[in-house]
Amino acid sequence: MGLDLGEEYFKVAIVKPGVPMEIALNKESKRKTPTVVSIKSDEILTGTDGLSKSIQFPQHSFRYALSLLGKTIDSPAVAEYKKLFAGMMEIEEDKETGTVVFKHPELEKPVSVEQVVALVLKNAATTAANYAEVAKVKDTVITVPVFMNQHERERLIYVAEQLAGLKVLQIINQNAAIALNFGMFRRKEFADATKYFVIYDSGATQNNSFRRRNQNGRKNQRSNRQYFRSFLGPNFRRSPV
Repeated sequence: MGLDLGEEYFKVAIVKPGVPMEIALNKESKRKTPTVVSIKSDEILTGTDGLSKSIQFPQHSFRYALSLLGKTIDSPAVAEYKKLFAGMMEIEEDKETGTVVFKHPELEKPVSVEQVVALVLKNAATTAANYAEVAKVKDTVITVPVFMNQHERERLIYVAEQLAGLKVLQIINQNAAIALNFGMFRRKEFADATKYFVIYDSGATQNNSFRRRNQNGRKNQRSNRQYFRSFLGPNFRRSPV
């Protein structure tokens, strides 16, 4: 499973025998699924169901949780999150870990950011398994924003493997994933000369741009052209929404 994990939506791709890569459709036959978790009474809803419930009961719902993963209560991102979602999603400090948790009006214990992200990852794995017509999907590659630091990445791997039951094969920057896809299917465009590209990725909560260089190389012993790709540096703007 390839997982494009965004703040507002996620998309899933599958690779299986006979299928080199295909975008998996969710149960609504859509490519993208809301990254939302709602808890009302004994119901835990994710995806489109969770989004519908969040409109009725915003205090029972958790959105944009990825931006809080691995953050401490004194993080500027947490302060901005509190300001933007005042009266909707209330967060507080977990005294044991120093990270943040969500308060829920019907639950005695708060809901951790890790629990919310794990539910989103489980939903993604279910989407992949249903589309691939298999019982379970575990192996996954996850894309993350270029500005996600090492601690946040390690926390995401922990959540995926320990809480969501996945096996993370690779964490890859979103810009690298975009550039890889661009180069794989457009090699003829830069077959004869070195070319430079600026790729701009506008997401729900951040903008990323980066320069990439594609150049051809010497022919190998089988007379196949070798291509080289270089990333010349990213630029980004990050905000909670």
